[in-house]
Amino acid sequence: KFSCECEHNTCGESCDRCCPGYHQQAWMAGTFHARHICEKCNCHGKAEECHFNQTVADLSLSLDIHGQRRGGGVCVGCRDYTAGINCETCIPGFYRPAGVSADEDNPCIPCSCDLRGSASQSCVPNSNQATSSQPPGSCWCKEGFGGLLSVILCAVGYMGFPFCQPCNCSIDGSTNKDPCVTPCVCKENVEGENCDRCKVGFYNLQRYNQRGCEKCSCMGVSSHCTESSWTYQNVGNRIIGSIYESEKRFIEMHQ
Repeated sequence: KFSCECEHNTCGESCDRCCPGYHQQAWMAGTFHARHICEKCNCHGKAEECHFNQTVADLSLSLDIHGQRRGGGVCVGCRDYTAGINCETCIPGFYRPAGVSADEDNPCIPCSCDLRGSASQSCVPNSNQATSSQPPGSCWCKEGFGGLLSVILCAVGYMGFPFCQPCNCSIDGSTNKDPCVTPCVCKENVEGENCDRCKVGFYNLQRYNQRGCEKCSCMGVSSHCTESSWTYQNVGNRIIGSIYESEKRFIEMHQ
């Protein structure tokens, strides 16, 4: 009985499939004029198995061994607490510190989140999902809590760890350097004992507005206003629509 001697990283009695770990590209039969080589998946040394996914290939989500987003190899059975299409990230509860390569042994280490202020035991898993204010390992804080890697502090504008209640002075409406120290000194367009509301004729209290609130624009008809998601274009379209309906009713009445 004859048997095939497979080449180009193919396997099977008829060399009709790619070998385990070589599914970066979809299998294709070679021809007399063109050979098809099965490409190795890039699992950063954390898995031996992978499979081809056409959607992953179409969206260029898989990284090949040359560092290019090309192909659809998806790693299976990532080790050392790694996860992701290329075993490039970490499972929930672990993170890869900045400067640590996904190719290194045991790149993922446990998060250290204080559950008194953290929303979960998970943290920012790697540099790809990090920001300048939240490096890898940073915890997802509950409202009122802060901190860099492990949540152990109250956020600015809150006091009384581990309960972290809002300070007496609104951080948005006061000029106090420490909003937890009274009396509260309100911004120009803000009022209230806690500097937490806009004066009459003003709206949209914002922390980064030096005056606190914006002046209403009511054409002298009213001095009261509130925040709205509408834009000037929305208002214009509404007015045009009202005029159209009025004209339509006028025509119908005089036909």
